Amino acid sequence: MQNETSNQRDVVKTTYIIIVSIMFLTAAEFIFNDSRSDTYGLLIIFAAFVLNGIFELYRSIQSDEKFGIIFNILFAFVALSIFIWGLFTTFF
Repeated sequence: MQNETSNQRDVVKTTYIIIVSIMFLTAAEFIFNDSRSDTYGLLIIFAAFVLNGIFELYRSIQSDEKFGIIFNILFAFVALSIFIWGLFTTFF
């Protein structure tokens, strides 16, 4: 049972690293390419921060850290708020 939980954590961590790496590479493409807007790259970076907050919240819940859970909820909320604000100012 302990081995299955360890495998599940490894799969979640590996998937998280792959997704965030792709997001940062895409953001770098948007930021450093002259024909595209830098705003899209910054939005992708904030989406990566939202994903990071959610992943760290998952890890804090697994390790039962009370302060970490509160901090990661606040971090994910602030990053999500900035991301939503960026979406509205960019597209509307």
